[in-house]
Amino acid sequence: MYPYAFYSRILAIVALILTAFLGLPTSFQYFRLKAKVNEAQNVIQNAQREQAVLNSLVPQIAFYSQKDPTILPLLQKYGISPPPSAQVQPTPKPKKK
Repeated sequence: MYPYAFYSRILAIVALILTAFLGLPTSFQYFRLKAKVNEAQNVIQNAQREQAVLNSLVPQIAFYSQKDPTILPLLQKYGISPPPSAQVQPTPKPKKK
């Protein structure tokens, strides 16, 4: 038999153990970063859902402003332009008695 077979097996085992110890920090870092990426993706998805809800509400609010013009200052504050027919019209002054 090969005279150094025992030493080569020991060397292979030591190399395997060293590789495992060097790979552990990389594995931990991978799983930690993967968890952070998943968390960030969840935040992005929530923001996209909220944006879709707001985008569907804006036309409804603008339409509502035709019925109740008192909401127009609030729409202007947030940069939402009302439909052309709902532009601010001067309110008639009450008649004095």
